[in-house]
Amino acid sequence: MFDRLIIFIGSRRTAVWLLAVPAFLLALSTFLPAPQGGGAAEPTGRGFWQGLVAWTAERYDTPHLVRTPFFLALWLFLFISTSICTMQRVLRWLRTHKTDFDAEKGFSWELEVETSQSPSEAAGRFATDLRQLGWQVNGDLGTVVAERGMAGSFWGSVMFHGGLLLCFIAVPVTALTAFSGSLILPEEIPVPIRQTVTVEQGSAEALPDDTITVRNLTARYSQGKYWLAFTGTLHFGGPGDSGSAIAVSRPVSHAGFQFSLQEFGVSPRLIISGLAAPFDYQLNLRHPEEGDWFDLPGGLRLFVLFFPDFFREGNRVGSRSLDERTPRLLYRITDRGGALVGKGILAPGEQGRFPGGEVAFPGFRHWAGLAIGKSSGLGLLMAGFGVVVAGLALRLLGNDRCVTATFETSGQGTLCRVRGQSRYYPAFLKREVANLVATIRKDHEST
Repeated sequence: MFDRLIIFIGSRRTAVWLLAVPAFLLALSTFLPAPQGGGAAEPTGRGFWQGLVAWTAERYDTPHLVRTPFFLALWLFLFISTSICTMQRVLRWLRTHKTDFDAEKGFSWELEVETSQSPSEAAGRFATDLRQLGWQVNGDLGTVVAERGMAGSFWGSVMFHGGLLLCFIAVPVTALTAFSGSLILPEEIPVPIRQTVTVEQGSAEALPDDTITVRNLTARYSQGKYWLAFTGTLHFGGPGDSGSAIAVSRPVSHAGFQFSLQEFGVSPRLIISGLAAPFDYQLNLRHPEEGDWFDLPGGLRLFVLFFPDFFREGNRVGSRSLDERTPRLLYRITDRGGALVGKGILAPGEQGRFPGGEVAFPGFRHWAGLAIGKSSGLGLLMAGFGVVVAGLALRLLGNDRCVTATFETSGQGTLCRVRGQSRYYPAFLKREVANLVATIRKDHEST
């Protein structure tokens, strides 16, 4: 019973079917719409089919699918099946030095030639020629059988399957150890990484117990309207860190994590006095066109809109471009009912007043939105891909092939039939058989 189970698990057919199942499921998951957040939709009530699609997408889109217990167990079983299959082939090779090459299913080419030598003499000289050309020869007086490329092709196949094993194990490793999160960084303010990151996958305890600071944030625009680049420098730890340049297309690696620049914005400092409690903050503005709302002490609300290149035409105000040439800050303070308490437009360094208080705008900096990720399985996947390519190249270059030559008495001489069989490259096989037949003619002419 146990032996039959091992045979079933280690069979090539089982491995192919196991590989087909996750490939089919992954292909299906790519057609699901991306989840929109806000919790999983339930496929009930009005709009049942829309709800069913949303419910399915929330639970079985590709990122969620690869982390399900069923999927992880499937990859583990596939890893075990391929391991057993590969080990069985290696053990069989070490015992017999025979591969699974079926000559009858490969390409074949046959030629005939006559020689005045006796069958035994012709066979002996042909076997000697084959050995000198690097063929492994065996056979009797009437037949010569030779093989070439078997070892290279076999070990190339083993390398190929070894690379697949690395790729298979990379999937659960990635699913179980991957980390992803996001972080908003005000410029020039050190922030503890563990306590500030919004974790999307993984554990915050895996993050380095360090501080992070972003400096020198700048943005470049074409014609003042179209974004070209966001750049800056990231600093980890104390003041001794010289910093690493970061851009949208240039992430920074630290402690095994990758920090990628995703967002960029303005962070004005606003000081408001006369409230129920002091208010002195750098405000990270996330909606540059619509403006941002903030809660103030005492139940008041604050609206802020930043103009990087301010202009005023009568009662109309706006920004000529995205370049920070004439920055201004529009503010509006309202009470709980929406009634206006105070408003104004300030340049950096200016102050404004409202009944019972004062608003100061000392200046502004910028903020950066970072995506933080780590994938322990990526290295395994890349290594596996490299081994797969190397094994495939070795297998194809090995080109396992065999030659069978028969020598029969014919009249006053010997009739030689040379048949070549190869897994790949029929044109090369034809040329190689022709060259072998030519050696027999050459031996005939030299006698």
